[in-house]
Amino acid sequence: MVIVLDNARIAAQVRPLLPGSGRCAVVITSRSKLSGLVTRDDAHRIELDVLDSDAALDLLRRILGSSVKDDLAGAEALIDHCASLPLALRIAADRAAAHPQRSLSDLAEELASESNRIEAFTVDEDDASTVRVVFSWSYNALPAAAQRMFRRLGLHDGTDISLSAAAALTGVTESEARKSLERLVNAHLLEEPYGKRYQFHDLVRAYANERANAEEPRHERQDAVRRLLTWYLHHADQAARRFGPARRHVQIDSGERTQCATAPIFTHAEALNWYETERANLLAAVQQAAREGENQLAWKIAASNRPYYHLRKIWNDWINSHQVALSASQKDSDAQGLAWISNSLGVAYTSFRRFADARRYFTEALHMSQRLGDPYGEALALSCLGDVDWSTKNYDDALEHLDQAIQIWSRLKDRWGTAMTYRGLGRVHRDIGNLGQAVEHLRQALEIYRTIDDPWGEGTILADLGRTYLRLEQLTEAIRALQDAVRSHREIGNLWQEAKTLHDLGEALDASGRPAEAQEARGRANGILEDFDSHSNNSTPRRDRNPQSGSQK
Repeated sequence: MVIVLDNARIAAQVRPLLPGSGRCAVVITSRSKLSGLVTRDDAHRIELDVLDSDAALDLLRRILGSSVKDDLAGAEALIDHCASLPLALRIAADRAAAHPQRSLSDLAEELASESNRIEAFTVDEDDASTVRVVFSWSYNALPAAAQRMFRRLGLHDGTDISLSAAAALTGVTESEARKSLERLVNAHLLEEPYGKRYQFHDLVRAYANERANAEEPRHERQDAVRRLLTWYLHHADQAARRFGPARRHVQIDSGERTQCATAPIFTHAEALNWYETERANLLAAVQQAAREGENQLAWKIAASNRPYYHLRKIWNDWINSHQVALSASQKDSDAQGLAWISNSLGVAYTSFRRFADARRYFTEALHMSQRLGDPYGEALALSCLGDVDWSTKNYDDALEHLDQAIQIWSRLKDRWGTAMTYRGLGRVHRDIGNLGQAVEHLRQALEIYRTIDDPWGEGTILADLGRTYLRLEQLTEAIRALQDAVRSHREIGNLWQEAKTLHDLGEALDASGRPAEAQEARGRANGILEDFDSHSNNSTPRRDRNPQSGSQK
């Protein structure tokens, strides 16, 4: 005989039904791994994934016929919205067959916009043949801790989640969180595409969110989300401190600190890797914080992400997240948040060469800082305005703003701000022909950056010194400074500035009668830019292939 035992919950449920004779074959289906049958009963496990694209298309063709070929893009979108789950695909296909006058693209668009995605996969006359019921079989078989983890994960707006973040969201230790996450993976309610990171498909996430709203009080859901957002703030703040330890960072108050375990102390490489891994989640965290009314968390997370956005020139995430954070600060009339975010938006628009927008935001940051009685913020805004003036060749205004800034930095005895402003003065004096004074200011800035261990600032100053030496026709000094700048940029992953400096190095090598080396430097620069374009998703204007994006404020 061939015996089929369908939809088993646990091994003990089916073990008494196993035949004693080896001449019978038993096929057991389950949403759990039933590891006990493998270890005790010599079962052979075959894990079935969702349908691959070809099989999913074939399923739709068998139900819908030629309409799949007529609207292949719509069929593929439908498969994506159905998570490639056979039951969901059958329900969607039945819905399409019932309305043959509408295209598959129209149906896919409807599913994408459904406020209750799970409700879209319900069969009115057959309650058992719904995605919700199928998910419930797996959910109801979980122990209470795993059910709670499942519900809480449905509250997370990001694309995936780490073990540490899941523990914060649920309010348990990482060891406890790992056990629950493993149960969810074993029940095929959660995926672990790589170590200690977990993700839902949208359909499962919608079901998890539905269970959370149905089973947990609102205040508990709010507390869970606040813990998760605070986790992101703590980690982003620690990562930002590695990018510029001497700069001012957001202040995390005692209430925010008690919401989350202490974040690790990152190295620069670890901080960059953390930002790269959490990039989509950080944008989602700002948006979720603003939507939940956690307005301070919204602007503080956004402000802590700025060093990474600046390093990698991720203008889309930078501007989008900061516009959300700006609106959140405006709702609370939070002058501190408005000052921080306005300044950061100004830097973004300066890098993007939208100087009118940059000037508007820096002016707003200046006014807010003066209103707060915050000399640091005032000096920062003045220095940034000087950068915009330099970029637009308004050299008299640039010198005025930078001189005002340097006076405040001197009173504050702030070395990072002083170095940043010396750099601005050096660039202005270089462009108006005061090359000796330019070198003096840049050397002053370089000495400070080295003292405060700021490799970002050191690299940008070395590059500016190299360009100034090139203007002075001191080619040996120019080449040495530019080569040192390239190494500094490369060490911290400052790809945009590395490419820019390699182009300048090529010019210096050409001037020195070394054309082969010059060509090699330009080739390396172009290779970096091509890779940058293909991986950064930045929407960088083609006319700005070599922008004045050296600001590191």
